[in-house]
Amino acid sequence: MGKREEIEVHLSINGEEHIVKKEDLDRSLTAFIREVALLTGTKVVCDEGGCGACTVTVKTAPDAAPIAVNSCLVPIYSCHGWQVTTIEGLGSTSEGLNKVQAAIAAGNATQCGFCTPGFIMSAASLFEGSEREVSMSEVETALAGNLCRCTGYRPILEAFKPFCADASEECKARVSDIEDLCPRKKFCGKRPEKCEEIKVPLTYNVALEESGGFFAKVQTCKEVTEMLKKNPDCSLVAGSTAHGIFHELLGKAKKFIDIRDLPELRSTLFNGKKVVLGAALTITETQNFIRSLSDKPGFKYLKFIDTHINWIANLQTRNVGTIGGNIALKYLIDSSFASDLFVIFAGANAQMEIINKDGKTVNLQMTDESVQRNFQKIALIKSFSLPSLPDKDIIYQTFRVSNRTLNASAYVAAAFLLELKGDVIVRLESVQDGACFKSNPDLQNSLTVALLNIQGKKLAEVLANIDSLIGTDCSQLPLNLIKKFLLSFTDKAPLNVQYELSRGVQEFETDASVWPLNQPVIKIEALQQCAGESMFVNDMPAMTGELHAAPILISGKPGSRFDLDALVTDVEKEFKSSGVVAVITYKNVPGINSFIPLDYHSSMVEEEEIFFSGETKVDGQMMGLVVAKTRAKALAAAAKVHSRLTYWMYRCEVRKPTLTIDEAMKKGGRNVIVGPAKGRAENDKLLQGIHKSISGKMEIGNQFHFSLEQQSCVCVPEEGGMKVYSATQWPDMVQCSVSRALKVPANTVQVKVKRIGGGFGGKITRATHVAVACAVAANALKRPVRLVLDLKDNMRLLGGRAALKTEFKVDVDKEGKILNLDSAIYQNCGHSVNDSPLLYKTVKFYFDVGYDSSRFRVSPFECLTDTPSTTWCRAPGSTEGVVFIEEVFEHVAAELGLDPWQVRMANLSENDRKDSPLPQMVLDLKEKSNFEQRKKEIEEFNNQNKYMKKGIALFPLKYPFLLWGNYHATVSVYHVDGSVSITHGGVEMGQGINTKVAQACASALGISLDKIKVEAVSTLTAPNDSVTAASIGSDTCSLAVTRACAEINKRLEPARKALSADATWLQVIQKAYETNVNLCYNYMFSPTDETIAYDIYLAAVAEVHLDVLTGQKKVARVDVLEDVGRSLSPLVDVGQIEGAFVMGLGYWLCEGYVFDKENYGRLISVGTGDYKIPGTKDIPEDFRVYFRKNAPNHQGVLQTKASGEPAVTVSVVVLYALRNAIAAVWKDHGITNKHVKIDLPATPQNIINAISGRGQDQN
Repeated sequence: MGKREEIEVHLSINGEEHIVKKEDLDRSLTAFIREVALLTGTKVVCDEGGCGACTVTVKTAPDAAPIAVNSCLVPIYSCHGWQVTTIEGLGSTSEGLNKVQAAIAAGNATQCGFCTPGFIMSAASLFEGSEREVSMSEVETALAGNLCRCTGYRPILEAFKPFCADASEECKARVSDIEDLCPRKKFCGKRPEKCEEIKVPLTYNVALEESGGFFAKVQTCKEVTEMLKKNPDCSLVAGSTAHGIFHELLGKAKKFIDIRDLPELRSTLFNGKKVVLGAALTITETQNFIRSLSDKPGFKYLKFIDTHINWIANLQTRNVGTIGGNIALKYLIDSSFASDLFVIFAGANAQMEIINKDGKTVNLQMTDESVQRNFQKIALIKSFSLPSLPDKDIIYQTFRVSNRTLNASAYVAAAFLLELKGDVIVRLESVQDGACFKSNPDLQNSLTVALLNIQGKKLAEVLANIDSLIGTDCSQLPLNLIKKFLLSFTDKAPLNVQYELSRGVQEFETDASVWPLNQPVIKIEALQQCAGESMFVNDMPAMTGELHAAPILISGKPGSRFDLDALVTDVEKEFKSSGVVAVITYKNVPGINSFIPLDYHSSMVEEEEIFFSGETKVDGQMMGLVVAKTRAKALAAAAKVHSRLTYWMYRCEVRKPTLTIDEAMKKGGRNVIVGPAKGRAENDKLLQGIHKSISGKMEIGNQFHFSLEQQSCVCVPEEGGMKVYSATQWPDMVQCSVSRALKVPANTVQVKVKRIGGGFGGKITRATHVAVACAVAANALKRPVRLVLDLKDNMRLLGGRAALKTEFKVDVDKEGKILNLDSAIYQNCGHSVNDSPLLYKTVKFYFDVGYDSSRFRVSPFECLTDTPSTTWCRAPGSTEGVVFIEEVFEHVAAELGLDPWQVRMANLSENDRKDSPLPQMVLDLKEKSNFEQRKKEIEEFNNQNKYMKKGIALFPLKYPFLLWGNYHATVSVYHVDGSVSITHGGVEMGQGINTKVAQACASALGISLDKIKVEAVSTLTAPNDSVTAASIGSDTCSLAVTRACAEINKRLEPARKALSADATWLQVIQKAYETNVNLCYNYMFSPTDETIAYDIYLAAVAEVHLDVLTGQKKVARVDVLEDVGRSLSPLVDVGQIEGAFVMGLGYWLCEGYVFDKENYGRLISVGTGDYKIPGTKDIPEDFRVYFRKNAPNHQGVLQTKASGEPAVTVSVVVLYALRNAIAAVWKDHGITNKHVKIDLPATPQNIINAISGRGQDQN
C-alpha cells in the first residue's frame, strides 16, 4: 500500500464546517463542541458514556442514517467527514423550537434542565434515523442511556408519546397543543443547512503531535497486520467506546488504527445455514440484521439475542460500539469486563474468525478456554458465525440480572442451550458471566456440576425433582437461572417480570379565580432549557487568559504524608510542555486553609482543609490543583500525578481505615461521640401489660446526590476583588469562606448564581470546598480559573447522605401499642462531624413525629470513620428518623400478625388522633388505589404462583415543616414598558422557585407572567441570606416578593388615583415615574418577624412484582396522595413529588456505596458504571399523583405547602411492598409472622439472600 495521506480533521457542526487545529486533537467531541465551536447546550457530566447528557446526532457519512452518540466517548481526531447536530441545531427560542424540543417544554418535563438537551437529542435522533415508525416502547428503551435525577422520568417519557406510531389518537392530538406553545414564534423542524461535502479519503493519517502518536484510517486487514508488525503498541479502534469505560486504555495508547470502515469487517451473510456478522458492525447494526432473520427456520432463537441486546450498555453506545470490540474487551481488561455478546454468541455455539499476527485466518469455537488460549496471537477479529439450530429439538434462551433494568453491567448474564432426543436431555450447556463470578470464583464449578447432574435425564424427571437436583439454596443466581430456564418448559407461568409501558395520572384542582397563583403553567425557563440556551456555570464563555483546574486526590491510607515541595517542583517541570501552568497547594492559601467557617452555622463545628497540609485523613482528600491551559490537559496531568503519588510519599506510620459504623463502635474513643438521649428515663419502664418483647435493627447506607451538573466554579480576579460564579446552594457561605481563605474583606468577594443543575443538598457546604479551591488558584495566578470536577473525583472527594443504623428493643401490648421502646441510632459522619450535629437532631425529632412518644427513649451516637465527610441529602434526617420508627411498627406488625396501619393507629399521639387528616386521607387513597381489592387479588396470585410474587403496602406520613432563615427579594419595575425584574436569595436548582416567585409577583401586581424576568442570585442584592434547602426557598422567597410588591402597590396608589379606573398597568407605572416614585423595593423574610410552621400529610400505596429466582423486581404501581395546600404552581409541585419519590426509590432499591477495604478504604462505587441511580425502566410503571382537595394552608405562604422533600420519605412504601412479596415466598415454606429484613439497597443479590435466609439470624 502507498503512503497514507496526512490530513487535517474536518467536520460540520450544525451545518458549519470546522477544521480541527493540532492543539485541539486531544479533545473529545464534547470538548470540541463546547470549547471550540462554543455550543454549550451539549453537557459534560460523566465522560464515560453513562449519562447521556452529551448526546448529539451524528451522520458518519453523507449517506449514513443519523444516530445518537455519546460525544464524550468520541475522540475528535476520529470525526473526519462527520456531520454533527447539537441541540442548537434543532431549534431556538428566537427562530422556533423543533417539535421534540417543544414537546418536552409543553409536557412539564424539565426541572433543572441540565439533562434536557441530551434527552431531546436522543429522541430526535431516534425519530429521524429510524427506517420505520417508532413505538412508544422503543422510545422508553432508547432513552435508557439518559439519566435524570430531578423529574423521575415520567413526564419525559410521556412527552414523546404523541410522535409514536402506536400512540392513541387522543395522545397524538397533543401535537397541536405543543404547536400552541409558541404562538408568536415560528414553529419549525429546523435542521442545519447542508455544508459543502467534506472529502474523506479511503485511507489517511492524522498526526497526534502532542502525544507523538497517530490516528490511521485503513481499508484492508492486510494493512492492519502490517502496521501492527511495525507498531506493536498500536491500539485498534472502531467505536472508541472502551476508552470511556476504561480510561487506562486511552492513557497508555498513543497510536490508533481505525478499523471501523474496513469492508472485510463490515459484511453480513445469511445462507440458511449460518449468519455471518462482520466484527466491525455496530451492536445496533447487528441487532437490526438479526431481527430481520428471527422468523427464519433454524434461526428463531435470534429473537432472544435481539431482546438481550437491548440490555447491553445503552443505545448511544450500541450505535457506535462494535461487536468485535465488545468481545475483545473481555480479554483485554484482565477478564474484568463481562461481555454479554460473548455470552449470547458462545451460548449459541458460535464461531469466531480471526486473523493471527502472522496474517493467517483461523476459525475458533467461541468457548472461554479457546479464546483465552489464543487471544495473545490475535491481530484482528474478523467475523462471528451463528449456526442454524433446529427449532424443535434445540432450545436456546438468554437471561440477565443487573442492578438496574437497562444501562447497567450484568451481575450475571446467561445463555442456555438444551437438546432433547425424545424426552431425554442429551445436551444442556450454559455460558454465564458477570460480576457475581468475579466475587465468587467457585460459582463456575458449581454451575458445571449442576449442569452435568441434569444431563442424560428425562425432562419430566428433572422438573419433578428440580430442587433436589439443583438445590434449595437460592442464594446463587447462576444456579437459579438453570432452574428458571428449565421451568420455562412448564405451564407454571408467569416466570418473568413483564415490563410494560409507563403511564401516569396527575390529579389536582386549580382555582382560575386566583390565577396566576395556582395556575398550572410550564416553568418560565422551560423553553430556554429545551433549546439548550439555559446557562450554567460551566457554560459561561471563556475569558481572556482563563485557565482550567483539576484536583489531585490522595491515594493513601489515613496517616500518609507526602513531600509537597518535591511534587510541585517535579510536576511543574515535567508537565510544562503539556500545558500545565502551576500546581496549587495549601501553601498558596493566604488566609485560613479551611472551607468551613467556624461560628457560622450550628452544623459546622470543626475546620476542614481546602488542601491537605499534614497527614492524610481519608483516601480521596484534595491534595491540590493542577492548573493548565485546557480542562483536558489539567485532567490528564492530574490523573498522571495521582497514579504516581507513591513516588512522593514519605515512609511513615499509617493506620488501617475505619469504614463502617460497626468498626467505629468497636474502636470507640475518638471514633464515637455520644449524644444526649431523648425521651423517658432509662429505668422508667412499664412492666405490666407486656404481650411481647421484640428486638430488631436496620441499617441504611449512603446515597450520592448525583446531580447531573458536577461541582463547578469560575473565579475571576477583578479590580482588587474576586467574582465567584459558583454552582452552590449557599452563596453567602461561599462568600464568607473565600474571604477567609484569601484574607480579604467580604465586600471584595461577590458570588453570583444564575442556576444550578440539581442540588439535593450536595451543593450546600461541599460546593464551598470547590469554590474556595478555585478562588485560591485564581488569586495565586491572577488569572480567571475554571474548576469543574470530573464525576468520579466528585464522588470520591465529597460525601453523600450519611449511613445510619438503628438497634431497638420494644415492649408492646396485644394491639401493638408501645409500652417501652429503647432505640440507639448510629450515624456514620465520615472523617468530620460537620453537617452532623443538626442532622442527628433532625433524626431524633422525626423519630417520634405524630406518635405517642411518652414511652420512647432514643440514644444517638455519631461515628467518625475514614471516609468522606457526609453531608445533607434530600430530606436529610427526616427520612431516616421517620423510617426508623416505622421500622419498629413494621416489625411489630409482622410479629403480631397485625396490619401495620392498625399498629400505627394504636400509637398515634392524642393530638393527631383528634386533628390529623391522615386517617381520612388513607381512606381516600385506599378507594382511589382500589387497595383492598388489589390486596385480595395479590394474595390469590401469590397462592397460585411459586416463582413470581407480588407485594402491596400502604404508608402514611406526617411531615412537620418550618420556615427559617433570611431571604431577600428585590422587585424593580421599569417605566419604559412596565416590565418587572426580580432578584431574590433563593437558588434555582430545578425546584421551580423562579416560576413560583414569578407567579406570586404577577398575582400581587396584577400583571401577566410574560412581563416578569427573574435574575441571578447575587451576594450584592441578597447579602447574608440563608441556604436554599429543605424545600423552604420557594415559600420564603415568594413571601418576600409578595411583601415587596405590596410596598410597590402602596407607592402606586397616588398614580392610580390620578388616573381613570381603566388605566393600564403601563399608564400607572409611567405616571408614577413622572412623579419620581421609587419603583424598586427590597424586602427580607426573617423568622424573627414571623413564624410559619405547619404539617404536611402524605399517604402512598405501592405494588411490587418480584421474580423469586433472580431477585429482579419492578414497581408496578404507585399512588401518592399529598397535602400541598393550595399549590402555588401545580405542575411544578407534581414534578417535585414524582422526582422526589423516584430519588427515594433509588435509595432503597439500587443505590449504595462500596469501599475497597484492601485499597486505602477507597470508594470504588463511583461513576455511572458502578453507581446506579434509577433509569427510565425503574420508575413506577403506573405512577399516580393526587393532591388533597379543598385544603388551603392558612398557616402557610399564599395558602400553599412545600412539596420538594416529603415524597422522598414516603417512598419507603416500595421497600415495604417488596418485603411483603418476600414474605409471600417465606409463607410457601411455612414461615409466617416473621419480619423480613433485607440488606440495603435491595439489589437482586440482597433480595435473593433475604429469600434464602428465611428469617434466620436477622438480629
